[in-house]
Amino acid sequence: SIVQNVETTHGEILDLEVTPSTFALNADEELTINTVRIDIRGNRLNVTLPASAWVVSNGTLFEEEPVRWSPIGAATQTIDATLEGITTRIIISVIHGEAVGIDIRISSSDIVISGASVPIDAYNYDQYGNEWIGSIDVWEIEESMADQSWLATSLSYADFDAVIAGSWTVTAT
Repeated sequence: SIVQNVETTHGEILDLEVTPSTFALNADEELTINTVRIDIRGNRLNVTLPASAWVVSNGTLFEEEPVRWSPIGAATQTIDATLEGITTRIIISVIHGEAVGIDIRISSSDIVISGASVPIDAYNYDQYGNEWIGSIDVWEIEESMADQSWLATSLSYADFDAVIAGSWTVTAT
């Protein structure tokens, strides 16, 4: 009797499976992505795609095994992978990272007419500049001749009543 070994390889591509380690993360976190080539007979083959096969809406993709992606912008982000003319898109929800600072600002002009009131909004921001509504423990007017009652405060904003003409410094911590 004669024995003949026959080796088969994967057939024509049918689909490209792209699986992230998570579909939601913070802007200062990373995720990994696995890719599997599926042929017309359902045979699966783990593949590593080169950087040129990827299109990311934001952030940095690292050509490793598995591929690693580091986002920047807090928003819904897309990642496209293409192999042999088949493109698969994954959608990732990115929220802001850890707060590294606080910003306060007046939404209108920095000049307020005496007798008027202006809101001062507070924002936290992360290392990439993603902003979200802040949470302030203490609001105060720095000048000693100011009356702290000119500020009606809440966690995320303060209303400044312009009682006396002058230059006033409002701080938030």
